[in-house]
Amino acid sequence: MAEKQTLGNRIKNFFRSAKVELGRVSWPSREQTVNAVLAILVFSGIWAVLVTLLDLGFARLLPLLVK
Repeated sequence: MAEKQTLGNRIKNFFRSAKVELGRVSWPSREQTVNAVLAILVFSGIWAVLVTLLDLGFARLLPLLVK
């Protein structure tokens, strides 16, 4: 039968395991990170313009529908 671990031991084991797993992670290069950030910023900008145009369009249509 397995021994029960104390809370302190379980916490230590968790952080040890997390450290081992982080060592196995394949981290992106600086260039990959910059490219991903730029892609997100461009996509977010396009999305913001689209939502703004839709909002303006609906704001102008609503008074026509209410009449």
